[in-house]
Amino acid sequence: MTNEDFLFIVWCWSRGLPSNTIARGVKCTHQIVVDYRRLVYKEPYRVFELPVMVKRSERKYLCRFCGGVEPSEIGCKRHILKHFMPLEYAKQVSLKPPDY
Repeated sequence: MTNEDFLFIVWCWSRGLPSNTIARGVKCTHQIVVDYRRLVYKEPYRVFELPVMVKRSERKYLCRFCGGVEPSEIGCKRHILKHFMPLEYAKQVSLKPPDY
């Protein structure tokens, strides 16, 4: 699967589409969508490997899902997660990969 496929999956989540519908749209198995959702909940920083936001200026970060603008990168990342994760989870989850 390509990054565009994964971006489409995340966009579909932000619209509340069910996994079966998403799988048909991507032309993959339902299990791939479910497994990717588990991975994103476990490691949310993976979403930011996709082009989900754009830095417009020093204090303007644009959400590519809704066009909302946030004054900080962290604020925009949390905003993006709120599109498809429960609010409280998106507010507290780590945004960085673990240090190895």
